[in-house]
Amino acid sequence: TSRCGLLRLWQALCDAQKPVIFHGAMDLLYLLRTFETARLPRSPKDLADMANKRLPFIYDTSMLCTGIPSLQAKPQKLSDLFCSVQALYTRAVHEGNSQRVDMIWEARTMERYKQALFETARQHILGDPINEPKRGDPYSASNSHRKSQSGLHEAGFDSLITAIMFLYLWCLLDTRLQEFINRLFLFKSIYCLNLAQPNKTDAFFAFEGKVHVGSVASHERDALTDQISRLGGDRCFYRKIDETQVMVFVRGNKEESQKNFQQLKNNIPKVTWQGLDKWRKAMLQKSGRRRSSVAESETSLQSLTSTSTPQSKSKAAPSPPWRQQQQQQQ
Repeated sequence: TSRCGLLRLWQALCDAQKPVIFHGAMDLLYLLRTFETARLPRSPKDLADMANKRLPFIYDTSMLCTGIPSLQAKPQKLSDLFCSVQALYTRAVHEGNSQRVDMIWEARTMERYKQALFETARQHILGDPINEPKRGDPYSASNSHRKSQSGLHEAGFDSLITAIMFLYLWCLLDTRLQEFINRLFLFKSIYCLNLAQPNKTDAFFAFEGKVHVGSVASHERDALTDQISRLGGDRCFYRKIDETQVMVFVRGNKEESQKNFQQLKNNIPKVTWQGLDKWRKAMLQKSGRRRSSVAESETSLQSLTSTSTPQSKSKAAPSPPWRQQQQQQQ
């Protein structure tokens, strides 16, 4: 990159028109903000148009995992998800339910990351996570050493395991892979970023079952999640929304999901339940009232300051330095 420059590397990536693999939407947004525009569009359609123009084929490993029932309840932390996908793929190949993918490793890649792959798998199997070292922690030195061995959060290693995970998921999903093209997972959200159809943003389109939202007192939320876990991931799983609300995914067809949900309600009586659509409408109305209140406050503030402060003309969003340099060269 020091020879050709990062902008040329980005341009070469875009010109190749090959599928690009991400884990979550943040890296894509960062690249667009760095190399295309200093201020990203607020409109999903405008953002989709910008992304599709540069990178027309995108896959998100976080989104792909939502299409496999046994992975839907897994946390989205990259290293843990990688190990879960790897174990599922290995079992599927052993049972004859998936094709086997053979990877050819470059010598430099194998030399640099072989130990890191082994260390990541070992920590997942032993349940020995790596935490950030704390100041004054007597084990911080050994913990930092383990972190460097695992390779986690090192850009090259994270890219490597994201690519390997995509190959595993490709084999597991088979022909269903195309359902997830240009869909990006948004963490802690009920929506996804759909670059192909910006108006279709349901993050749970591949989920078979019913989604409910439970509201409890903050001190009882952990009891609720414990009860959900005891029912087993084959029946339901959850995602935390905030301190008082939990989104619960109840699996099965209409009759099965109703039966499982009724059992959940009987086991946890102190919960106020809502269907996903009803809860979503209530949140949109609440958000609309909040935006309206903010807009009224801003209008009042502008009316107070307009007599004493000259209005400034609006300016277009500035291009990033990379884009300015390219425009000057053109």
